Amino acid sequence: MNKEVKSTRVNKRLEINNKFRVSPSKRLFAYLIDHIILVLLYAIPIKYIYSIITKKIENKITLDMFEFPYALMVFTICLLISFYYLIYSPVYKHPGKTIGKRALGLKVVNQDGSNPDFRIMFIREGIGVILLEGATYPISGYLYSLLGLLINTNTEKILIYIFTLITIISIIYALFNKDNAMFHDRIAKTKVISTKE
Repeated sequence: MNKEVKSTRVNKRLEINNKFRVSPSKRLFAYLIDHIILVLLYAIPIKYIYSIITKKIENKITLDMFEFPYALMVFTICLLISFYYLIYSPVYKHPGKTIGKRALGLKVVNQDGSNPDFRIMFIREGIGVILLEGATYPISGYLYSLLGLLINTNTEKILIYIFTLITIISIIYALFNKDNAMFHDRIAKTKVISTKE
């Protein structure tokens, strides 16, 4: 690659960094909107399946209230919802945007400012957010509950502690780096920018 092309990419990256910088509080509010939407979307199949199995209606239903085959079914449905909401839609429907990000004028982009493809969003959300920073979305908690049912309840508690600690470290890291990037941003080589000038 010649020096002129490299220089152009560096300049574009600096322009994106400065012009479209996003505050941590704005990212937090977008996350909270997405979190609430996902919890509501998960509640529909969870409550429906629970009421069919038990013939009861409960307000608070957790995955450990199901026997393993049903817990696996509920987890799979919630995972598909997460997959659509966090990966498919931001790649194919609204590039780089969840509902929370759209509401606050934010967007996920690659380091060069281009829209992330499916592979990048899978790395960012599936591996970075759901697996690594496991305290960020409810689907991670369902995964721990499922593993707790499969292995034992201590496994669930240990996983919750470990991934909550990783999430806290990632948040602290984001507060003290120049582009407010969390671990999932670094892993996928993405950043969140403002779409408003």
